[in-house]
Amino acid sequence: GLGSIGGVEVTVGFVARFPLPGMAEFVFRATGAGFPSFVILGADSRWTYEDRKPEDMGQKLWKVDSHMGVVYAGDVRCAEESIRAIKKAGQKQRPTNDVELSGLLSQVLRNVYENHRRTRGKQLAPLYCLLGRANIYGQTAALFFSYDDGFQAHPIGCVGAIGMPNACSRFVDALETNIKEQLKRPEPFRLP
Repeated sequence: GLGSIGGVEVTVGFVARFPLPGMAEFVFRATGAGFPSFVILGADSRWTYEDRKPEDMGQKLWKVDSHMGVVYAGDVRCAEESIRAIKKAGQKQRPTNDVELSGLLSQVLRNVYENHRRTRGKQLAPLYCLLGRANIYGQTAALFFSYDDGFQAHPIGCVGAIGMPNACSRFVDALETNIKEQLKRPEPFRLP
């Protein structure tokens, strides 16, 4: 996993929009060049089960199309069916803006999750999704969706994480701290 609490590996998925606050200005000061906008998605590959040993062979990061990707945490079967349904709905309806896209994704995730709830009952685990999108005009979007509120779209400003709450907050705090420290340095930006 990408996170560790007390030596136990835990699931973390994340989305980050770039440039982060202050980064574009830093790059421009350091190089005199502009800074492209983009989105980074990441996740570990661990599937955790209640009744058996975890496996490090899962795929939690999925390409939806050439401009969009999804990271999920939670119920694998529901997530993978949701991703197939998102791809199909996107090809059929072709949303033209972020409002249409958010509505479409909320509807698809809600419908798939409710179908699984009806057929699987208590065997259904929670589901959390992060979406990252960058269009041809350099505009980016990062959204969070959760079963907790019926998969309403929640915009993410810079960095968002899903997984175990402690692991998420520690991951985001560590990333933000590292970026702030890097921005203070006169030499080029780099992650450890």
